[in-house]
Amino acid sequence: MSTQPPTGSQNNDNLDDLFNARPASGDSGGNMGTGTPYTPPPMQPNNKPRQNPILYIVLGLILGVICICGGCLLLGGGTLFAGINAVANDPTVKAALATGQVAFGTGVAIMEVPSKLPSDANDQGTLSAGQQQTGQLSTMERQVWKYQAHAGEKIKVTVSATAGDVALTLGIYNSSGDNVAKSAAPNLKQTLSYTVPSDGTISVLVGGFGNSGNYTIQVTSG
Repeated sequence: MSTQPPTGSQNNDNLDDLFNARPASGDSGGNMGTGTPYTPPPMQPNNKPRQNPILYIVLGLILGVICICGGCLLLGGGTLFAGINAVANDPTVKAALATGQVAFGTGVAIMEVPSKLPSDANDQGTLSAGQQQTGQLSTMERQVWKYQAHAGEKIKVTVSATAGDVALTLGIYNSSGDNVAKSAAPNLKQTLSYTVPSDGTISVLVGGFGNSGNYTIQVTSG
């Protein structure tokens, strides 16, 4: 075995082998060290769109503002709810609301002529055919007048407001206290007609909606 170091020409051949492509095994030309130089493949272009960093900054700012505002709303909403709850539970406020509910319910009852003659209506006396009577209503008051009717009698009852800002309601009731005729809605003047089926006492209910006021009432028979 030889231990001689390689000569200069051998070193050059080794460098050629390193940087030059070797011929294929089927190449019979014997041109060792004279092949085509190696060419690396071209870089592939990066066609992906570049992300705009400004967009991410803007989105971050928007998210930050949303988080801050959400926290403020949560804190402020809790304080507001606590304040509303405290006012609603105040005894004075509760009493005022209860009074308002009662007044509203009474007002609705006055506007609607009931199907039965109310027991709390104030008695004003007796009506006679052809004779005009006067009355005075306070706020949300109901008054009742009596009329002695005969079988087959056709009566017409008229009420008219004469003073004050009062809207009138009118109802006629038979001797059993059942409503047989009524006004559709409050008005300054109301007129109802009714044919009496049998002898008995007819009740005429007058209601006032709004402020107090005076009125006239008259029954005509035909």
